[in-house]
Amino acid sequence: MSAPRSAAPLSLLATAIAEVAAHDPRRIALTDGRIERTYADLARVLDVEAGEASWGSILVGDSVGDAERILGEAARGASLLMLDGRTTAEEASRAEAIFIDADEPDRPRSIGLCSSGSSGLPKVVELDWVGLLDNARTFARAAGYESGDVIWCTTPLAHLYCFGAAVLGGLLSGATVLLSDGLLGRSRFSELALVAHPDFLLSVPSLFRRYLELVEEDPGLVEGWRLRSCIAAGEPVPAELIGAWQAQTGIRLLAHFGLTEGGHVTLAGDGDDVGVGRPLPGVEVEVGDDGEIRVRRPSPGRPYRVIGAGIDPDGWCMTGDLGHIDEEGNLHIVGRADDRINVAGKKVDPAEVEHALLACEGVADAAVAGIEGDGEQQVAAFVQMEPQAAVPDGRIREQLAARLSPFKLPRHFIRVEQVPRTLTGKVRRGELIAAFADQGTGVKPTEADPATSTLGQRLARAPEAERDSLVLELVRAHAAAVVLGSESPAEIGPEQAFRDLGFDSLAAVELGNRLAAVTGLALSSTLAFDHPTPADLARYLRARAEGSKELLARPTRRASSEEPIAIVGMSCRYPGGASSPEELWQLLAEERDAIGSFPTDRGWDLQRLFHPDPDNPGTSYAKEGGFLYDAAEFDAEFFGISPREALAMDPQQR
Repeated sequence: MSAPRSAAPLSLLATAIAEVAAHDPRRIALTDGRIERTYADLARVLDVEAGEASWGSILVGDSVGDAERILGEAARGASLLMLDGRTTAEEASRAEAIFIDADEPDRPRSIGLCSSGSSGLPKVVELDWVGLLDNARTFARAAGYESGDVIWCTTPLAHLYCFGAAVLGGLLSGATVLLSDGLLGRSRFSELALVAHPDFLLSVPSLFRRYLELVEEDPGLVEGWRLRSCIAAGEPVPAELIGAWQAQTGIRLLAHFGLTEGGHVTLAGDGDDVGVGRPLPGVEVEVGDDGEIRVRRPSPGRPYRVIGAGIDPDGWCMTGDLGHIDEEGNLHIVGRADDRINVAGKKVDPAEVEHALLACEGVADAAVAGIEGDGEQQVAAFVQMEPQAAVPDGRIREQLAARLSPFKLPRHFIRVEQVPRTLTGKVRRGELIAAFADQGTGVKPTEADPATSTLGQRLARAPEAERDSLVLELVRAHAAAVVLGSESPAEIGPEQAFRDLGFDSLAAVELGNRLAAVTGLALSSTLAFDHPTPADLARYLRARAEGSKELLARPTRRASSEEPIAIVGMSCRYPGGASSPEELWQLLAEERDAIGSFPTDRGWDLQRLFHPDPDNPGTSYAKEGGFLYDAAEFDAEFFGISPREALAMDPQQR
């Protein structure tokens, strides 16, 4: 077969396909299990003269014909915006206007893909063919594709993971690319897994979870597999899913991190706690001072660009993801910058809470979002339970409290039949929040009934045998409302410690306010700490309401009014190395200079931090300051913080 005539942008792909076609023309290049295209077929499609550059769009499904058509049009010189076949006419029109009418001189021949990105607004990303093919080949080599392999992908063709990692990466490797829908029934999944003999399975975590259920129902599937690698992308891969998949199939589930704007970035290797792995060759990854991940891919090609947005002069792409890089160079993603929930000034990453929820008894899937409540953001957990699971919200909350700091614990638990997700497995948080608001799920503090304005009056009308349970149910209901978002007393055990439920000072104050409103009693804000279980608190409230001195009596040590206040110790830390009041006094007495250079352990980019212009955003016009040089060193375990969370925290917060 003669050398392909395709223009330079596609020459790498055209040459690779022509080489396979020359010695094995009948090898299958693309298939969906029924329709096939050989390498000889694709070689003919690409062996054309490129015409004038043009820009257009194409609606694609997950079919072999669509993939073939994209390659053929690109070989003829067309730059195409790939739109998912489920795109509405209005969405298509808006995206086409951005891609086709982009005003930029010397635009390279490219592929356009739609992405919501970190802003959640529609964006069109332009990917030049040279950089796209080079990045796809790099991924294929890192994944271990070999000539003759079968690469099975169950994500949409109009997404970079499928088109780049599977289709282009597979064809550049001489492999067969198997395309299919993701939501497969048992028979179709079995057919493709056993008859097509895939070596690689590429999908998203939510679909891998579905496939895991199919394998658990029919363990015999695994016996006939030829799979040697499974790769998940599109969202963080929970550790419990990785463990469950390997236990059931014997195959490790690897995590891949990539994004439309930045290409294929990392791929996890073997080993425990490796996150999404190390950067691919030719890809640079950095984590900024604020924890946001940024990526860069030097030549060949140019950085992918979001049409209408500026390009970083140094080629960096801000991902909108938060994370850290461990000592082995593995990237760990902890959440999204735009998804973080502001709880009383503290930031909560939904991904962290979701991972903790998935480790709880009976939880099949979960999503976390921030909702407005009582003038502030609150954490809400949307939980999909396993069939037949009968685990109360209080039990889930208790398990979470053992893993998360109190401010991260959900204030609302909402049971859902299914967590809504995009085609790539990302949670549709907007739908959950809207449904939450429409259902009026938020629980507001209950005001006292004028007819029974005090607890004492209600107790006086109740039979003696029912009074303890009346007060206990009242406490449990309002405790459930504070930490679970529902007024179901059954969710809170009578002897369940408030601290085990994750009560912090804010929750304690809210509980005190609620109980004060319904009992007519003046109650302390430390109520939940002074009486650590619902049963203890109920006994106290009954005693207060009935004026029982016997129940209220408690041995205490009262200080004499004449006893002086004794200061038994003081501690402080100040710039200049002062770690005690005596050292601070010595520093002042000797008039020593406590100003010094910037510390090197805060994660700051010191080379870029200084700028002589005071108005330049994100920089400092001073080169020195007063710092606590060991401020980032602290005992994480003492504060109940895991080593991983400590590394992810801002050093200033530590």
